[in-house]
Amino acid sequence: MQTTEVSDGIVFAYTDSGRLPKDDYLTVIALHGHTFHSGTFQRMTDAARGLGYRLIVPNRRLYPGSTSYTPEEIAALQPDSPHDIFAHTLEKQGLYLLEFIDSVIQVHGLARVAVAGWSLGALFLTLVVGAIAQVPEEVRSRLKEHVRALILWDPASVMHGFAMPSTGDWQTPLFDERLTPAARVSSFTEWVTAYFPHPALESRRFESIILDSVPNPPRMRTLKDAAPEELAGMVDLSAADRGDSGVGDETFWPTTYALTERKLFNKEVRDLWGDGVSFSMVYGDASVVAVIWAVWQMEAMAEKSGIPLKVKKIPGANHFPMIDDIPELFEAINSCVED
Repeated sequence: MQTTEVSDGIVFAYTDSGRLPKDDYLTVIALHGHTFHSGTFQRMTDAARGLGYRLIVPNRRLYPGSTSYTPEEIAALQPDSPHDIFAHTLEKQGLYLLEFIDSVIQVHGLARVAVAGWSLGALFLTLVVGAIAQVPEEVRSRLKEHVRALILWDPASVMHGFAMPSTGDWQTPLFDERLTPAARVSSFTEWVTAYFPHPALESRRFESIILDSVPNPPRMRTLKDAAPEELAGMVDLSAADRGDSGVGDETFWPTTYALTERKLFNKEVRDLWGDGVSFSMVYGDASVVAVIWAVWQMEAMAEKSGIPLKVKKIPGANHFPMIDDIPELFEAINSCVED
């Protein structure tokens, strides 16, 4: 892994598939989600050059090689934290990540960049979008010149404050307190990597979304036969209690909803990015309920605000196309830039 330092001495470790022989290739910078860090993108990294792309994946803070949160930041992201301190701490992470993006653009001479935030990373992408107002004009001009797309990729409802309709006794396994911590992790992993053949999603009715795994899914769940050492290189379970799980706690839903509305669907923020960047959303239509519901809410927010959000569906993909559907994923990301 390589590293780069931003303000306040914060260091980000990142993987990089490397420069291509041509000059006008698209570099995708992917912000990872909860538990599954940059190692989750290794197969996508290996495939990137052959498909004509460059892929850079930083480990967010809390994850291997990058600067951890301070004790104060960890405390600020716990459910008992005051909402203003929670919001300020999150917004600071968006600024650090935007500085990371600017840094690798300069270090590697990147001409065309798409930034995609996957799962929980979609909230950090939202924070990156808003951070454009906090950087000097020189940095803002450079970002406007090189960033061609900002992409929400499989956003998760709980991370943006989108409350789902009543689901009875069912809960997202990661936040199901009826399970032991160990059972929570294993149940979440099996659930989030599964395929869900949701019927009639075009109806936009919650009843059309499958909540839990089905007996005979259309495809075997991602990583079912992965070697233990490959799985170990993808996850860091310790990050959950040190900040990541707190971000999705129901206590903070009003705040994360407000941050999403204020940063993604704000005309002044969009104007700062200029006309050359596409604001987009990519998702797999066989992904988990939290993703499908979030996609619908994002579409509704875009319609209500009158601020455009381009939406690209990957048919048959689940929450892990960076493993199972790599060419289709790159194509969807590229279409956000080219269309």
